[in-house]
Amino acid sequence: MRLMKLSEQPLRPSEASDGKRFLDETGLQPGNKASSALTGRIRAFAVVLVLTVIASWIWWAPNKRVPNDLIGEWHSTSLGYSDRSFELDPVSISFGTGSGTVSVGLIKDIEVSQQGSRTVYTISYTLDDSANEVSFYRDAAEANVIRFKNQESIAWTKD
Repeated sequence: MRLMKLSEQPLRPSEASDGKRFLDETGLQPGNKASSALTGRIRAFAVVLVLTVIASWIWWAPNKRVPNDLIGEWHSTSLGYSDRSFELDPVSISFGTGSGTVSVGLIKDIEVSQQGSRTVYTISYTLDDSANEVSFYRDAAEANVIRFKNQESIAWTKD
């Protein structure tokens, strides 16, 4: 087979027969059922690939990883809170509100930030189909103590 210069005339039908013979042998001529099926599969694959890329770009998994040192049950000895509890596990957050009543929410996201020597944890969760958020501090000087942002004077210790 020879290469053609742009200034030369196109191939004559007899010279193009090698390509035609290949198409005949493989059955991949335009309009052929096998060719249409292959084209359809390629298009379907391309659509699935594009949708997968778009979905992964739009949906970015939130941080749901609860640090191991926070997992467990937390209690306070402060007046009015001795019968209360706060519990974290890898997927949920629970609030014991006294008299055996417990509210359990599913963790959606955890944000962690630093404020001086304190680490601030903000946990977003759903409870009874509504979005909620709780924030608490953990000071490096107080190893097993957390303090809720809205009640800094009350210390909660882990069992």
